[in-house]
Amino acid sequence: MTNTPPANSDPPPPRRPSNPPSRPITNPLRPLSPPRPISTPPPTGEPESDEFVAACRAIYEQWHNGTITLEDALAKIAEKQTEAETAKHIGNMARAHLMQGLIRAERNQYGDALTHYEKAHDLYLQAGQRTQANGCKLNMALAYMNRGNYAHADQLFTTLHETSVRQNDAYMQLLVLNNRAQLCQRMEQYDRAKQMIAEGMPLTDVVEKERGVHAVTIRADLQAILARVLLDVRDMEAAYAAAQYAVREAEKTGWAAPKAVAYRIMGRVLAAIDAPPSDQKPADFYFEEAVRLFREMDMAGEVAQTYFDQAVTLVEQGENEKARALLRKAMVGFNRAGMADDAAKAAELHTRLV
Repeated sequence: MTNTPPANSDPPPPRRPSNPPSRPITNPLRPLSPPRPISTPPPTGEPESDEFVAACRAIYEQWHNGTITLEDALAKIAEKQTEAETAKHIGNMARAHLMQGLIRAERNQYGDALTHYEKAHDLYLQAGQRTQANGCKLNMALAYMNRGNYAHADQLFTTLHETSVRQNDAYMQLLVLNNRAQLCQRMEQYDRAKQMIAEGMPLTDVVEKERGVHAVTIRADLQAILARVLLDVRDMEAAYAAAQYAVREAEKTGWAAPKAVAYRIMGRVLAAIDAPPSDQKPADFYFEEAVRLFREMDMAGEVAQTYFDQAVTLVEQGENEKARALLRKAMVGFNRAGMADDAAKAAELHTRLV
């Protein structure tokens, strides 16, 4: 990534695997409810320090840039946690747990991630840092969503919406809308997803004034979700326009992750269009770029998902031999990332093509 967020800000919202769990989910989404008043206990610890946050973020960015390995990143963050615990610094202890949770989640280790998020949430409340505590709850919701527990994820999103409205936190409202749109798309509640995206897009302009590139990243993500929704309902012209929008915004950020997500959906859309524009780069270009970027970030699960998505498009085009080759790569990647359900899904499709 070429642009680094401010040292005292939170990391970009965690990326989510684009594929829903293979088991069926039947629970309906509850509508967003009006906020309820709650009481907040007084802080009993010191907030995190800018210096400590900067050090943790530097480790996180070094891992994302490929400068250090996953093992080195986790070891360095663990050292920072020990440093905070020795000093009995509540806020810094919270930050160390949050960073470990983010890294674990990106490796699809959601159980470990949830443990760190819960500890960070409670510590941030002790330090009087409500915004950071809300961020931990958001990360918990994402972890539950990616594990397939949509009911629990929706419950947390609803609570976060109430809290963000009450606290007049536009950024958190935007994050909730973004992730609920993803949840609706996974559950094939397409009208709901479009509603969330329509509400979120104007908020990106508001948030961009304070959060800069973070808001641009979310704008790209919203458009990528919209492209997926429109692809699912076979509105190809609108899907292509949304994918173009996602790519433009993602490229503005200079960050690998939003670009990889946008390129992958562009690949999906282009592969589904009967006659793409003559001046448009081919679908394979975007799939290959997405793989390259995810690989740079050592995100094996996302690399595997990109292979799987491309294989699906090849099956639709009757290119079964090429699809089988990609599915074999996807199976290896899913297994490496500990995504057994997804590996089984890829194996099942591969078997059908033999």
